[in-house]
Amino acid sequence: MTPAIDSSASNAVALPAYNAIPDGGGGSVVQTAPEPIFPDPENQGVDPLGETPPVSVSEDPDATPAEVAAYVKYHNAGLNPEQGRIEYLEALAAHKDDAAWLAEFYQQLGPEATADLIAQTTDPLNHGTGGQGSDPEIAQLQTDAIRESFESLQAAGYLDEASITAILNEFPNNDSINYAATEIFGKADVALKETFIAAAMRVDNDRWNAGALEVLNGLDPSRQQRLLMDLSDTERDAFIEGAMLGEQPLPRFEDAVRYGIHTNMMIEQEMIEPETYGGMQQLLDTANGVTVYYHARITVPNFGASLQSDLFSSVAKGLNNDAAFEQFRDDAGFKEELSTLYMNNSERILHEQAPDGAFTDAGFVEGMTSFFELTLFTDNAGSNRETLMESVVETMSDVGMASAAPPLSQAEYETAHGGWSQQDHVEVMGGLQGMVLQAASNQKDYLQSEILADQEQREQMIGFVTGMAFSFVPGAGDVLGSLASGGGNWLSQVPGTIAEFGYDQATSQLEEGSTEALMQLLGGLGDSSQQDQLANVDAFLESFKDTIIGTSAALPNGEAGELNLRTAFQSAFAFYRDLLSF
Repeated sequence: MTPAIDSSASNAVALPAYNAIPDGGGGSVVQTAPEPIFPDPENQGVDPLGETPPVSVSEDPDATPAEVAAYVKYHNAGLNPEQGRIEYLEALAAHKDDAAWLAEFYQQLGPEATADLIAQTTDPLNHGTGGQGSDPEIAQLQTDAIRESFESLQAAGYLDEASITAILNEFPNNDSINYAATEIFGKADVALKETFIAAAMRVDNDRWNAGALEVLNGLDPSRQQRLLMDLSDTERDAFIEGAMLGEQPLPRFEDAVRYGIHTNMMIEQEMIEPETYGGMQQLLDTANGVTVYYHARITVPNFGASLQSDLFSSVAKGLNNDAAFEQFRDDAGFKEELSTLYMNNSERILHEQAPDGAFTDAGFVEGMTSFFELTLFTDNAGSNRETLMESVVETMSDVGMASAAPPLSQAEYETAHGGWSQQDHVEVMGGLQGMVLQAASNQKDYLQSEILADQEQREQMIGFVTGMAFSFVPGAGDVLGSLASGGGNWLSQVPGTIAEFGYDQATSQLEEGSTEALMQLLGGLGDSSQQDQLANVDAFLESFKDTIIGTSAALPNGEAGELNLRTAFQSAFAFYRDLLSF
């Protein structure tokens, strides 16, 4: 029999359950929706020192939710919090099939006491003194009881996103958050998972953000996409940055319970293996993946193109946080997935971020620079560094069309380049090259000690720089395109191909100083004195800058009525470098 709720108690709050209301025509009823357990997060429920008598369900199975909540809160806030937690769990077990009783009970506990009781239960150190005596199975049964109570409440309509948010905001900021995410919400039914994710994505707490990502990664891609697309741009950026900061290695709950204070020692001695809490690489892998429907003989991307580009933007901006950058500095898998996401969507990303030639989001400009730093100029680059360099060169290789003589009409050019005019196009590429150069400058130590100190890597970097610079020479796009179509490691062939392209042709398009800058950089491949000079990072970066600026002299600058492209490129290149150098 369901115990009656004593609404006469001074601190009891009666909940509107599914009330039968005559509809005035033949006996059918209309049902009203139940009230969420925490409609007002500021309301902390029953006062354990007030007029409501504290009674445990162990003493009186018919005790009201308010009476039991008073008992739990009295002990939890007093000298015996463990007694309060035990009675909380006993109450969940006794009324596991009575959602209305549980709803009133949680409302009388209030979000602060609820969060504290859950945190105690998901803190591994509260399940024993450490060592072999602690019982993970009992700890798991306790977290299961909390999860089942939430599933019951949600199924009956008492638990919504706002109620979960109220609980999350009251949690102590320690490992109990991580295990609440994995053991309660991560093992819940899909409906509760989605409600938790929606709440945890939006709270201002890195651990909960990483917990949201942890649970999100366990859903099918279509559900992941819907939840991510429900976020505004600002919410998505904050969630992704928080999840990046909150990601960490985490021992499994049963290991942490079993070994208690000795858990870290067990990890150091490689006797147990932690798992990743969060999983940004896994999210990126999903974003890059496809689902194959064999019966229909079709392949569908897991995430739509719009979400893919938005996700890249958020992750790149997340890297502007120094702590997030360092979190992933040595993560080759993360770098591979992020660079793949960029390469698959680079055209869309650049058009969205610079629709009229100017990048509209300073955070994105900094984020792209951080992206290039991480993927091109740090250790453990993974397998995509050279591929990314080639992709960047390819992205720029058709900009020479802007200075074709006679030039395409603006309408023709915009049709060929997704709405960009000639000037828009060179401005975007000038900005992008400024970001690459600043990224190299920001990682001078690695560039000096690793890339330039190794002949093979230095030659690869020279191919990258000269390829970007050469892309502005009319006709260069065809030359670079023929190299790329040959497949294999074509970036290393760029410098030699530039030389073979012929300076008889190039000199007519480049100022003398530009040719000299390019020749000086190419000299680093053969002449020993040039090699020695370009092994110095400052000399290399200066040559990098001079070559980019000088080679852009191939672009027309308004002479004889031609398009004013040289100034547009060089202004964008200088502007974004100045913006990033502050």
